Amino acid sequence: MARDLDASNRERIRLASRVFERYGALIRAIITHNVEDQSIADDIYQNVFLSIVHKPVPSEGNIEAYLYKLVLMTCQPSPFAS
Repeated sequence: MARDLDASNRERIRLASRVFERYGALIRAIITHNVEDQSIADDIYQNVFLSIVHKPVPSEGNIEAYLYKLVLMTCQPSPFAS
């Protein structure tokens, strides 16, 4: 059971890495357009990666539009942040 989970996690990370290889520059550009602070932009970039690991990008449809929406949502401040 644990090996299956590890294999599943490795596959999700591999798929997210492929998305970032292809669309990483686009993701970074969207973030830097919306966030001035570089350290916050780096955190958002990592959070987007983790989001894609957790919920992979759909294989059908407009991937760039999906990523654009995901990045914008990730850039939004949390309503619970103080």
